[in-house]
Order: sequence, then structure tokens, then C-alpha cells
Amino acid sequence: MKKSKVIKSIEGLSLFIFIVLVSLVILQVFFRYVAKISVPWTEEVARVLYIWLVFIGIIIVEAENVQIKTTYVLEKLPVKLRFIFEIIINTLSIAFMIIFFIGSIRMLKESWIYMLGSIPWISSGVIYIPPVIGAPLVAWYLIKQIKNFNKNIIDGGREVEES
Repeated sequence: MKKSKVIKSIEGLSLFIFIVLVSLVILQVFFRYVAKISVPWTEEVARVLYIWLVFIGIIIVEAENVQIKTTYVLEKLPVKLRFIFEIIINTLSIAFMIIFFIGSIRMLKESWIYMLGSIPWISSGVIYIPPVIGAPLVAWYLIKQIKNFNKNIIDGGREVEES
């Protein structure tokens, strides 16, 4: 399956965030146990980057449809019934993403005036930026999965690779 430019960009961003996150944690350990000084901003930035990594990573997981799922019961159902259940599951997931997106926008607006404790020039609203970016993209990929389910039904239940 060929990856889109959006997914390649998101994977690059995720890799960058991960490298910075690991570097900050190593710095934190060094400062705390080797240098015997407290540098609280490393912990706070690592926490923010972890949140970014999780919510940006969800986009990749849904785009490639590689999330952990238990599909034993679904796979035992007839193809058409499985298709109906898959649509219901994805529709509920899309509804959740819409609600999550709206809530994230509200929280972003409300928390933007508050600053991070150890970094007073960065708003605590940065925590809510990845869900605002990620939720619509996740919903988009869930819709694409429904289209792919439809291809499977048309092709008699055989697995069809999305192009």
C-alpha cells in the first residue's frame, strides 16, 4: 500500500517528536542523578511531547488500520453481517472523534490563557492542539475504511488492498 504525503509527513513528525522526547528523558535522568540538579522543564516538555506523540500516532494507526483489535467473532459472521457491524463500529468511532474534536477545541480555547508551570512562555493549550489536528484526520481514515469494507463486499469478501 502506497503511503500518502500526509501520512509520510505525520510519520516524520512522530519520529522527530519521539527523538526529542527520548533526548529530554535522558537529559532529565542526567540532570537529576548525575549532575544532582533539578531541571523541571524537561519533565513538563516530555509530558507535552508524549501527549503529542500519542494523538499524532493515532492518525497513523487508523490510516494504516493496524490498531489492536479482537476480530474473532466478526470474522466468524457472514460477510454482509460483518460489513454491517464494521460500519456500525466505524460510525460510532467517527461520532466519538467528532465529539472529541469539539471538546478539544473548547479545552484549547479555555486553557490557552494558562501557562505551563516551569515554562511560563508556553501556553498549556499546546496539549490540545494534537487532538484538534488528529481527530478530523482519524475520522477521515475511518470513512476510508468504510469504503474499503464496501470494496470487500463487492469483491465477495476477499481482502482488497486499498490503493
